[in-house]
Amino acid sequence: GNNRIQRFSLDGRAEKQWGPGADLSDAWFSSGRPWYASGAKSGSGIGEFHNPLDVALIPTKEGPGFAVLDAKSRVQVFDAEGRPVVSWTLTTTKPARAGLGGDGYLVYLPKRKALLAIVQNQARLHSLQSEELAAWTISDGAPRSVEADSKDNVLMGFSTEVIQYHPEGFRHGTVIPSEQIG
Repeated sequence: GNNRIQRFSLDGRAEKQWGPGADLSDAWFSSGRPWYASGAKSGSGIGEFHNPLDVALIPTKEGPGFAVLDAKSRVQVFDAEGRPVVSWTLTTTKPARAGLGGDGYLVYLPKRKALLAIVQNQARLHSLQSEELAAWTISDGAPRSVEADSKDNVLMGFSTEVIQYHPEGFRHGTVIPSEQIG
């Protein structure tokens, strides 16, 4: 509900933040109070966020940049200086639900120099310039965690197993079965 991204030093001090300054927001996750006192008011402009769901680091020649996925299914890419470069909205039929994780993931695929965004059980692969490269539905449902390996295979954790997918949607199969997870 803070509608911002922060960078912390190794000793835990907040060094920098992106998004508007502190304000009283009239957004609440889905029910509860008629208002919510957040760290920043939500926004739809470039460099503003509506409940950020995930951040992915992106290597650049100048240093690490980053990308953000928010609850409006919007992806924003920032350069090494933290300046917004490009923004786009995913073409998904299911919205991300603002809450505590589990609905949106963003993974950088270094070999493809692309971002895989996942909203619920829908995956969208985009170039860093916003071109959609692939769109598919995750047959196992909505994952609980997502990572990419060094070969750009996507590993998705579900309640009882870890499954490997190709970035364009081919399901390779179970990598860690429920017997190993416990």
